[in-house]
Amino acid sequence: MKSVNNIAIITARKGSVRIKNKNLKLFLGKPIIFYSIKILQKTKIFDLIVVSTNCDRTERIAKKYGVRKIIRRPDNISNNKTGTIKVINHSIEELRKNKIFPKYICCMYPASPLTSYKNIKFSYNLMKKKFIKFVFPSTSLIKVKNINEEKKIIKIKKIRRKEGIVNDIYLDAAQFYYASTNTWKKSKTAFLKKSLTFLINDRVSDINTMSDWKAVKKIFIKKNKKYNYLSKLL
Repeated sequence: MKSVNNIAIITARKGSVRIKNKNLKLFLGKPIIFYSIKILQKTKIFDLIVVSTNCDRTERIAKKYGVRKIIRRPDNISNNKTGTIKVINHSIEELRKNKIFPKYICCMYPASPLTSYKNIKFSYNLMKKKFIKFVFPSTSLIKVKNINEEKKIIKIKKIRRKEGIVNDIYLDAAQFYYASTNTWKKSKTAFLKKSLTFLINDRVSDINTMSDWKAVKKIFIKKNKKYNYLSKLL
């Protein structure tokens, strides 16, 4: 395998609680994880895209859409009580066994079809230029118009870690987190005062319930009609 410096890991366990088989549920005719894979491929910045899963069907679908590396995750870290950082650190150890030592890792969630590939690239470039722990997108808890995503960078001054709320008015979009491998290894949370977040236009992004699913689907269809979003993604 060629030198691997920058990788993406999609965390896709089976056993979602509120939406059955959420990561494989059809979203406009495709398993929703398809969109995360294609968005990461669209960036053209990753040496390797990885899926961490404990699900045979997820592995087959990921391979079908071009994922070359699957990390089988043990069941004891495949529940809703296991945090993202623990899952990524398991992947880091498994990659090391295969002599893969990336410098940077982007963790992306499998049910994130509204993620902009440009925002992933922006986060990568921002992280490399400055001493930043994590970079991740946020939505606003108050109504904001005409956001320039690349300019609305937010320094974290106050954090409600359990809710993922920054400075009382920004909510973690739950799309992706970018950091160096060393930061992933040493940190207990992405919500650190040396992390940065930036604002995206979408009011809803995180899919936890069927109400979220319907809202995200509505936004996705609207974007596709306005910007031909789907054809650009593919």
